[in-house]
Amino acid sequence: LEAYGSTGLMDLGSLSQIAVAAGATVRTSLDGALESDSRIAVHVTSEGSVAAVLQETVLDGARPSGVTFVTPSQQSTSVTVPAVTVGEEATEVPTLRIVNTQPEAAEVSISVTDGSGTSPLPGGTNVPIAAQTVLDLSLSGLTAGQYTVHITSQAAVTAGVELVSQEAEGEPRDIAWAAAESSVTAGAAVFGPLCALVTVTAPEGTESSVTVTPIDSDGSAGEAFHAKLDAGGHVTFEMPEGTIAVTLKTTAPVYAAVVT
Repeated sequence: LEAYGSTGLMDLGSLSQIAVAAGATVRTSLDGALESDSRIAVHVTSEGSVAAVLQETVLDGARPSGVTFVTPSQQSTSVTVPAVTVGEEATEVPTLRIVNTQPEAAEVSISVTDGSGTSPLPGGTNVPIAAQTVLDLSLSGLTAGQYTVHITSQAAVTAGVELVSQEAEGEPRDIAWAAAESSVTAGAAVFGPLCALVTVTAPEGTESSVTVTPIDSDGSAGEAFHAKLDAGGHVTFEMPEGTIAVTLKTTAPVYAAVVT
């Protein structure tokens, strides 16, 4: 394990190496292992194939302020984070986190896609990130809605977006992390009996026809949603009540995610 913070590589001590037996699961607490920092990212490498997830619990004094499970993000010179939700309330501003694990400084540019197209993030062009550090950028300049965030860099970076759900200051608060994902032509997601949106974005230079099929609790398929996306196009489907899962099929790779 390697940990990165706002000023550079952090010392994990004996936790920098963990042995995982074949077919086993290992849970390791990082509480107290790292110095205090508001921007932390953990990088996992392995001699064999492993899957990793990080549980994050946030406290405001003694008051719980959110819990979530952080899934791995793609690392590349071009990464995309789908399903970024900007809420109506001032307390629901997402934060973009970019991690530069390289030994040299990087320069990144950020753009966002919604139903009206793709545009640069205000203040998000040629942003420097020091070597082996973590940078947070507020997305407060975006109006309420669903977005896909794109980050390009001359060096490989990774990114995620922290989403916040809170109706007003002092009200209960929860968080979730949207990870940088690879594009897909097919997939499925199970989320239970919740209100759900499916967001789909076509990469620049690629058109795609999209079919999203809702699945009911009895396993039956509902009426499918269809859309033809131009290159760089974006669409959001609202799932009907009673939907617990969805399937996705496309004619070309797209970025897709479910928001509940």
